[in-house]
Amino acid sequence: LYPRAPFEQFLACVVASMGYLWRQLVLLLLLLQIDQQKIAGKYAKALLVTYLLFAVLGNLIVSGLNTAAAEENWNYGYGNFLYYTWMSYHGRAYGEFAPIGAAQEFLACVTTATGHLAWVVPLLLVVRSSVLSAVLSTVRPAEDAPGATAQVVGNPT
Repeated sequence: LYPRAPFEQFLACVVASMGYLWRQLVLLLLLLQIDQQKIAGKYAKALLVTYLLFAVLGNLIVSGLNTAAAEENWNYGYGNFLYYTWMSYHGRAYGEFAPIGAAQEFLACVTTATGHLAWVVPLLLVVRSSVLSAVLSTVRPAEDAPGATAQVVGNPT
């Protein structure tokens, strides 16, 4: 059994989005729980921007490209291509639609790879931000340390 009616496909897309976003939301809640509001805010913004860019806008564009690349024997409209692309991006495709031809196969590969890698982008941004803030909070420029002189540690040769 797979979703056939447009409303069933819509519900499947919503469930696919929830299944895709649960890791990111857990990380966001964890950051808030450990009092990292600044990093959580950055992460929420990065997550929102990347999801809107890749999942929403990217899938709308790829669905249009799939529709344009469709061979004449496909009687599916833009809505079915959007459903197929959305489910492929979120790693939840049931297999009822499959690419036909080299162009659609290429788009399917790009969509699936982007979906599997795009959730890492906001995660990397938050890790980078937290590491930078930890390093910069312990290291001070020499100008900020009054009366400090340079000190050589070890035996210079």
